[in-house]
Amino acid sequence: MSEAVCKYQFRDKKSCGEPLAGNSEYCFWHDPNLDRASDDIKKRLEEANKNGKRLEGFNLQHANLAGVNLTYVNLADVNFKRANLRGAHFFGADVSGANLFKANLDGANFKESNLVDAELLGARFGDASMENANFGNNFIVKNEIEGNIASRANDFEKANEKYFEAYEVYLNIKNNFRNRGLTEYAGKFFYREMIMQRRLLPSFSGEKLWSSFMDFATGYGEKPHRIVRLSLMIIFGFMVIFGLTGLAYSTGGTTGVLSSSLSVLENLTILYDTLYFSIITFTTVGYGDLAPIGVGKIFAGIESICGYFVLTLFVFTIFKRYMSN
Repeated sequence: MSEAVCKYQFRDKKSCGEPLAGNSEYCFWHDPNLDRASDDIKKRLEEANKNGKRLEGFNLQHANLAGVNLTYVNLADVNFKRANLRGAHFFGADVSGANLFKANLDGANFKESNLVDAELLGARFGDASMENANFGNNFIVKNEIEGNIASRANDFEKANEKYFEAYEVYLNIKNNFRNRGLTEYAGKFFYREMIMQRRLLPSFSGEKLWSSFMDFATGYGEKPHRIVRLSLMIIFGFMVIFGLTGLAYSTGGTTGVLSSSLSVLENLTILYDTLYFSIITFTTVGYGDLAPIGVGKIFAGIESICGYFVLTLFVFTIFKRYMSN
């Protein structure tokens, strides 16, 4: 009869195969019920890594691993719950799917590491270095993904719970980067933080609608190119409106209005003039060579207000994005 071995399965479906720990179904390293708080496990862990042992899925909850050196190591699905990882070296490590719930990461080096699907709720980031770490597509953490899944299943209570967790994670990571002067990284997590904040607002509330507009228009101040997109939408939208209402030349006569009875060239000539008028109205320049007629006067006023608002928003966004820090 063969000796019973650890039943833990790695991601590639291979079994651990190590001897069992006492009456457990798992080995010493994979037993989920062992608390490492009283174990001097740092040296043993580094020795296991040095000897080529596969560390994936290790249970290291509550372990004191301050200063542990595990660079470029596969730490996928490792349980670091409430572990002391202060000053640990995880440069280039694969920490995907790991549980870092309320772990102390102060001063730890996670640069170039893989943190996709890692549980980061309650983690104390302190001065942890996380530049160029992979947090997942668009920097979306697992809590937000779980919230999206719950929302699609119409479990809105769970969705809101997960969105709030994601909000806390984004807030803490943002503060880590901001406190260390890395505003570009901080901005990416500020953007996710604001999205979570919006999702927690009541549906169709004025605050939520305004937040949605600010995301569309500026990406909450982190995506200035979106203002350019909004500006072009307004300019070309009013170009068509003025093409349908007509404009008057200061020298006499009008541009005419767009019509299917006109040739393509004639319609393009009208749009050429209305595009020019829409641009100078949006930028509130107003040379006076063209003027709106009829109901077009109201639309010209609306576009001027939109232009003033959007251009002011653009200046504010540029200042926030590139100069405020």
